[in-house]
Formats: sequence, C-alpha cells, structure tokens
Amino acid sequence: MAYGGRFGGQRRDFPREMHKAVCSDCGKECEVPFKPTEGRPIYCRE
Repeated sequence: MAYGGRFGGQRRDFPREMHKAVCSDCGKECEVPFKPTEGRPIYCRE
C-alpha cells in the first residue's frame, strides 16, 4: 500500500484550482487552494 493509505496521500498530477481572496490582515489580493467561506478570515503568506 502507498504512503498515506488508499485515499490519504496527496497527488500532484493535476493542477490545483486556486481561488482569489483578499487577505484579512494586510488587504492584499492573494490566491488560495480552497473556496473561501464568507465571514471567515483569509491570510496571505506575507
């Protein structure tokens, strides 16, 4: 069995869908690998 079990490992053979968001801390536009939920803060890497 592969590392991570049957469904637990990450696969990188497809492009990850990115979503635009605005950082709650600095106000800069950024992209995140998940669909942002309204009312929850998003933070960039900076």
